[in-house]
Amino acid sequence: MEIAAKAPLAPGTARLFVESEESLRLYALGGFAWLGFIAFVLTGLFTTIREAPFIAIPFFGLFLWIAWKAGGKWLSGLGAYVNFGTVRLLLERAPSVGGELRGAVEFESGAAALTNLEAELVCTMKIASRKSSRNAPDPVVVHDEKARLAVHIEPGHLRAAFAFAIPADARASGDEDETGDPDLPQTYGWKLNLTAPNAGGDLNRSFVLEVLPTGTRAEEPQSQQPAIESAIALVAANLMPLVMVLLGLGSIGGLVVLYWAENVVIGFYTILRMLEAGRGSVFEKIGKTLFFTFHYGMFCMVHGIFVAAMFLSRAQQAEAYAPAQWSGPLVIVQPLWQGMKAMGLFSPGALLLPLLALIASHGVSFYTNYLRNGRYLTARPDESFWRPYPRMVLLHVFIIGGAFFITQHETAVPALAALVIGKTLIDLTLHRRSNRAG
Repeated sequence: MEIAAKAPLAPGTARLFVESEESLRLYALGGFAWLGFIAFVLTGLFTTIREAPFIAIPFFGLFLWIAWKAGGKWLSGLGAYVNFGTVRLLLERAPSVGGELRGAVEFESGAAALTNLEAELVCTMKIASRKSSRNAPDPVVVHDEKARLAVHIEPGHLRAAFAFAIPADARASGDEDETGDPDLPQTYGWKLNLTAPNAGGDLNRSFVLEVLPTGTRAEEPQSQQPAIESAIALVAANLMPLVMVLLGLGSIGGLVVLYWAENVVIGFYTILRMLEAGRGSVFEKIGKTLFFTFHYGMFCMVHGIFVAAMFLSRAQQAEAYAPAQWSGPLVIVQPLWQGMKAMGLFSPGALLLPLLALIASHGVSFYTNYLRNGRYLTARPDESFWRPYPRMVLLHVFIIGGAFFITQHETAVPALAALVIGKTLIDLTLHRRSNRAG
């Protein structure tokens, strides 16, 4: 259904800023992943081609062909992205069922010239399988409205205003319906899609929207930016390991162990996020929290064994793997206690103070970016389930890779300091992104 855009957004009335799913960071990460894949394939090819050329060439050639096709698609998408630059959604207030999605699309001043674009507000019902995504059918569109928006030139940017009415009988983001099968719940989600043809690459951006339930006070929206206090606490907590390194008290093994322990801290606060979520039954919260604890705990345990094998001395490893002597249920806890003690996490002269600083930093973030701003009121427990995993993978590939490089080349304080500073910058970027996303 076609509808006309309503009155433009008055200057200074925007309260919420939403970024599109297609961002420069996404293309940058895709580029790094592509280069890493190419390096992996070429390394495998050159190390095996002499011994088994008739196997290596077709085997790795297939992967190179896949990389070539993926690289072409990535370059095409990147070209279209560069054509329009950053596109933001400016909303007057958080949308709610029975209310209105009202705001403007804003382009940078250097974006490709457009006279109009098509905006489409879509609500989909998705049956998400809790066991396997292969069992889930395709999403069903339950609401779809389109509007052709006129693009106006304003000082410093291009802007197109829009207004969509959200029906009173619509469903809020994250609502679930029972399907008769507890493993196949129906969930609802909202998006605003923007499209426009252009010779330099078509505009194609999508924005995930959080449509609140009926009766939610839209005049007091959630903040889309993390609180400044949490960023300050994060930097302060990361400065302590840097000071230790500069004073000659830090080591490669100590830093990697400290950052591994930070994963455990993040898991603890993720459990609190799931239990404090305002939506979902008590049994759902408890069930998903227990599953997360087991799933994430196993991940951390395997990661910890890997860190211990690479960066702990033989004496520390012997202490960590000593036979359990505690009785009863405590026999399960003793290996964890021994390992953390052997790593130096409880030593005031080693890692205890930096660890306490990281615990305080993530506690400040949990309070300011989840509890104080009311974000927990509209959150569901499963929204926090996968939250810590991207950070763990991206950050610790950098940390372990950098630490292994420093160990192999026997570099000293400057390299350790660079490792800490690099970790802090990545931490800040991921912190800002994850808390803005909710």
